[in-house]
Amino acid sequence: MASPTKLQLLIMLPLLLLLLLPSPASSATEDPKAKARKEERASEKLSPCAACSALTRSFEKGMARTARGKLEGGDTDWEERKQVTGYARSEVRFVEIEEELCKDVDRGSQQCHQNHQEWEEDLEEWWRERPAEEAKGEEDKGLRQWLCVERLEVCCPEDR
Repeated sequence: MASPTKLQLLIMLPLLLLLLLPSPASSATEDPKAKARKEERASEKLSPCAACSALTRSFEKGMARTARGKLEGGDTDWEERKQVTGYARSEVRFVEIEEELCKDVDRGSQQCHQNHQEWEEDLEEWWRERPAEEAKGEEDKGLRQWLCVERLEVCCPEDR
């Protein structure tokens, strides 16, 4: 076996250094104590009302984040006309909200994700029923009122 030439060594040296040096992401790791506190907050078990309220706040933040969005695709004008509800009430927007759900929750985020899985069908039902309530001239029930107070009965109304 022939030994490497100087040129080959010069080419290989930077590659070896890249492999041996820590990456910027790993060198910027969190303080172990801060990481432990963050994990402790994430795994904290909230009361049923607090957990439901955290999920609904996260969903409402998602609604605010996507409020100005549009359908993205080849012919958005056609999509807006053919979608009965437009983007505001579309399944596309609902999915965009769900994709980020609970990511903004600090305390009880693991519980929030578990509740999201458990209550996903309830969230879908609320999303579908909102336009029907508005068409009847009824007041739009907030998600917390509908889900936490009336549906799951884990919270009292806010005015009590």
